[in-house]
Amino acid sequence: MKTITLFLTAVIASLLFSQCSKDGSAETFSGTGLSGSTARFAIVANTLYTVDNSSLNVFSITNGEKPENIGHYELGLNIETISSYGNNLYIGSQNSVYFVDVQNPKAPRLMGIVNHFTSCDPVVSDGTYAYSTIRSGNGCNWGGNQLDVIDVSFPMNPYVLKSYPMNNPKGLAVSGKWLFVCDEGIKMFDKTDPQNLKIVDTKAGVPANDMIADGNTLIVVADDGIYTYDISGGKLQLKGKILKSL
Repeated sequence: MKTITLFLTAVIASLLFSQCSKDGSAETFSGTGLSGSTARFAIVANTLYTVDNSSLNVFSITNGEKPENIGHYELGLNIETISSYGNNLYIGSQNSVYFVDVQNPKAPRLMGIVNHFTSCDPVVSDGTYAYSTIRSGNGCNWGGNQLDVIDVSFPMNPYVLKSYPMNNPKGLAVSGKWLFVCDEGIKMFDKTDPQNLKIVDTKAGVPANDMIADGNTLIVVADDGIYTYDISGGKLQLKGKILKSL
């Protein structure tokens, strides 16, 4: 978990730097940062959102050198992950998925909740559907192992559209019509029909934990290092890897 956290921190820092204003200063940010599904922070426009065990914390990063804490909101116990899409946050806990509207950064609004049995629970979204993996093990051993597809087209009333059995799923990512899941390797799905996900490729030998999809590139964080794949052709084509030294 430490390796994942350090890597994702580096990715966020890199993205923040790349989004600095072009006038030579490093104080104004724009756009939305990318992070893995198991991250505990997300960036929407000029606002950084972080989660701890029970709450959502909000920081203005308009001035990148002096982040300002502008909010603290209690959600519930056992909060684990946070991701974003548009003006919405998707927050995973061991018991629920929270859907939060942050169109007004200073006043996050809880829109809906989907409850599930106790399990580890990262979540990502493409705006119409959210995808959440639920797994047993590592302190989350009360639940099963599955992928939930959640309809969030009406965020005030989200519901699980369909569940798919998995082995021991961890992080996941979406890009275009593709869904990627770390499940004893990497599984690539065509999610055109969310009620009939189709596996189009797999990489069984990669000990993947989390991933970030950025355009035609998939960045995978694994036990033994970092892998990058070209996904432009609808397959997982290895571009490179950086393995940890022994």
